[in-house]
Amino acid sequence: MKKQYLLRLAVGICTLLISTTVFSQNKDFYENYIAAQSKGIAHHFAQRYKLDQSRQEQVEKSFIEYYRAIDLLRNSSGSKSQKNASFSEIEKKRDNALKRILPSNQWKKYESDMARRTSDSLAMQYKRETPQKQ
Repeated sequence: MKKQYLLRLAVGICTLLISTTVFSQNKDFYENYIAAQSKGIAHHFAQRYKLDQSRQEQVEKSFIEYYRAIDLLRNSSGSKSQKNASFSEIEKKRDNALKRILPSNQWKKYESDMARRTSDSLAMQYKRETPQKQ
């Protein structure tokens, strides 16, 4: 009886240690992913909108904050409509940060790029939903 208790206790402790380690590694992996993704986006912004190093770093920081907020939203409880409203707020914060970072002419170019991207994605969605005539 005592051996079984000790065995179960040992298995429980090992399981706890393993799950904690795995969770920690996944969190580190995701943080590294966010950093790499944000760095890539900032590099793209620097090339597309001709930003200096300082502004590129600011763009990177704003996207890190954006992705962290999205991660928190993804893991939160709440209805779909609440999450959609929160997502819209997160996007507004990101866009306001970018508006402060980008010069006014580059901000207009960014808005134009985003509008074109949205219309392109809506057109692709419409094509997928529309049955093809034969």
